[in-house]
Amino acid sequence: MKAVICDRYGPPDVLRIADVERPVPGPDEVLIRIRATTVNRSDCHYRLGTPPFARLFTGLIRPRHRILGSELAGDVEAVGPAVTEFTPGDAVFGVKAWKFGAHAEYICMREGAALAHKPAGASYEEAAAVCDGVILALMGLRRADLRKGRSILVYGASGSIGTAAVQLSRYYDADVTGVCNIRNLELIASLNPGGIYLATDQLRNLVLALWTEHVGDKKVVFPIPPRYTKQDVVFLKGLMEAGQYRAVIDRRYPLADVAEACRYVETEQKTGNVVLTVG
Repeated sequence: MKAVICDRYGPPDVLRIADVERPVPGPDEVLIRIRATTVNRSDCHYRLGTPPFARLFTGLIRPRHRILGSELAGDVEAVGPAVTEFTPGDAVFGVKAWKFGAHAEYICMREGAALAHKPAGASYEEAAAVCDGVILALMGLRRADLRKGRSILVYGASGSIGTAAVQLSRYYDADVTGVCNIRNLELIASLNPGGIYLATDQLRNLVLALWTEHVGDKKVVFPIPPRYTKQDVVFLKGLMEAGQYRAVIDRRYPLADVAEACRYVETEQKTGNVVLTVG
């Protein structure tokens, strides 16, 4: 099968297309023929090996995982003998965080992983572009006691997590305000007394969380580690089928243009998601 290989840290040019062995599903796994995937900031940070301390987990000398990509949509090609939820031919979508592997023609995922049947009416590109941003947004919003009338300010409202947070806040009938291009410390100053800033990524947010834990009554909450569950993917499927959530896609690239897609993501100017079409 064709796959994007990342066997050394560096700029997008280190990526290359190569033929690799097709994975074989285990007893509780499904083999998925990928139709669409994404390039997100996690892929780019992993490829760059940044921040440097992260290499303790991703590989000191070279990336531990050679095929990046976590979000995907495609068709079930084969299933292991213990699988009961999926059958060959099913259209599915999901996210395989931490171990990656979606920048390829095929991938294996456990039946119980963050994987569900593709939302009816959604294209493969739309289904591939939603799971990571929505789950990370939910991870933060749940800590905010999201409900009708709750005031939510989304910092970085134009990215994949931000566009998800805005839509989810509206779904829960909260009062939502989106902002972009301001520093975190300035944002802290804008909070009401007793306010909470829910951070989903970046090292400086962790530092702010530790600082505000002991200083003042305004808090930065940094929930770690993120948990990607089937329940959240099924919840998202229902929202999309009910017309209460839509994918936000900025650009689409063929898999062969993955380096160009990475360059665009690294401009930090994307709106929503950048999709790779496969095959």
